[in-house]
Formats: sequence, structure tokens, C-alpha cells
Amino acid sequence: MKKWIAWLLLGCTLLMAACESTPGTTSGDTSSVLETESSEGTSSDSPMENVKHTLISVGKPYTSSRAPASGYEDLFGQQLTDGQKAFDTAVHYTDVRLVGFNDDARIDIDLGEDGKSITSASVRVIDINTDGVKLAKRVRFYGSNSADSGWESLGKASFVSTGDRTMSTATVEFEEPVDYRYIRASITRDDNAHFFFVDEIEVFADVDEPEVVNTGTSFTTARISTAGHGQVFPPASLPLPLTAPTSPRALPTPSTTAYSISALPKARLCSPMATVPPAASGTRSG
Repeated sequence: MKKWIAWLLLGCTLLMAACESTPGTTSGDTSSVLETESSEGTSSDSPMENVKHTLISVGKPYTSSRAPASGYEDLFGQQLTDGQKAFDTAVHYTDVRLVGFNDDARIDIDLGEDGKSITSASVRVIDINTDGVKLAKRVRFYGSNSADSGWESLGKASFVSTGDRTMSTATVEFEEPVDYRYIRASITRDDNAHFFFVDEIEVFADVDEPEVVNTGTSFTTARISTAGHGQVFPPASLPLPLTAPTSPRALPTPSTTAYSISALPKARLCSPMATVPPAASGTRSG
């Protein structure tokens, strides 16, 4: 019995000596091992984490797969990239800054030489449910260096309701900066709607802010007169001459008297305004 106990004590002594001579197995070394594993898991940064998001699409020309709805046209063919947005709230689809479409539409923006290091793109549409106008369903963005072919998908985003008579923005942030001359926004109409309305399509890039130079040969701003009549002029980045209507569309002075949309097929209002009642027949022009 004494012999068995002696062998047991000898074995325990040898085991303890072996543990003390092995590095990295004591409780004092455990924290350094855990810190190393944690740092390895967070060492790499996201490729889009520290990039700039500079707006590069203002004033850029574009083409559309379909013409806007009658009565809700694109003034000068430049409104979707003119930098002029509707108010975020209390907005109506008759706002002069909105362009209406009665079916799915593809808008191809020509960024020219500025189509470098593109990081994201977005579309703003009105969130409203009246007269057959509803929030658009989604937008998918594509990029290409040719206007006719080679379109590559860059991602899609759904429009989320932000409340009645507000503007909703759908944005796609790309996994890494891309270079494309053309960016396409393919907007899908809601299945239960007849129209959707857009005020701006924006493209952003990882570049410095451009320097604004006044050459004295371009319009300076978009103006809304204090008398309640609106007139929209081309943005500052668009040089003269421009093909434009002989006279801007006059907008009606706000009134408490109800009137029919069908009686004013070309009238466009500036937000915020009282909701325009639908036509007596239940239909709308366009």
C-alpha cells in the first residue's frame, strides 16, 4: 500500500513539472491568446468605409425609355438631374419639380469623363396614394461604357413608405467603386398603380467636390416667385443656348376654391399646397 502511494505521488510531481515547463498553457497567458484571435477577426477594413460620396450627376444629360405622362412632362428634358428637389414632406404629385410616368421606365445617365470611382446611386419618388398615383415598387441600377450594350447589374433597392405625401429615396451602395460612363436606373411601377413620380436621380463617386466657376454664360438658379406663380429655369451647370418653350408654364395662384385637374391639364403646383381634388368624372388627364 505504501509503495502504491509513493508511485502515485511521484506521478503527480512529474505531471506538475511538465505543465509548468510548457509555454502558453498557464492562466497568465490566456488573455494574450484571446486578444490575438480577436484582433485577427477585425483587422480588415471594408473597402467602402472611408470613401467620399460626392454627387457627380447634377446637370448630366440622360435618355428615357419612355416619355413622361402627358401633363407631367420633364421640363427642358433635364429635371431628373437638375439638382432641384421637391420638399421632403407635404408634397403633391402636381409639384412642378416632379416628373410622372405611367409605366416602368429606364433612365440612362451619361456621366461622360466623370464616371470614375462611382460608389452609389439613388432615386427619389413621391409616396402618395391618390388618383392612381402610388409609391414606385423598386429600382435596379446598371452600369456600362456603351449606351447600346454591355450593361452590368449593380444592385437593386425597394422603395419604403415614409408616410403620405412625402418623398421616399431608394439607394444602392456598391461593394466597391466602379468606373462606368453610363448609369441606368430601371424603375418599376407598383402593380396596383397607374403612375409614379420622380424628382431626382443621383449618382455619387469617391472624388473631391468640384470647383464651381461662374462663367457668366449660364443660368444661375431655379426660382419660385413670391407671387405664387412658379417658373423653373435650367440649373447653373447647363450652358446656353438651350432649346426651351417660348414661355415657361404659369402655375395657378393658391386658392380655396376647388377645381378639376381635367380643367387644367398642364397646370403644375409648387409644394406645399392643398391637395388637388380629382376630376369629377373620376379620371385624370395623362
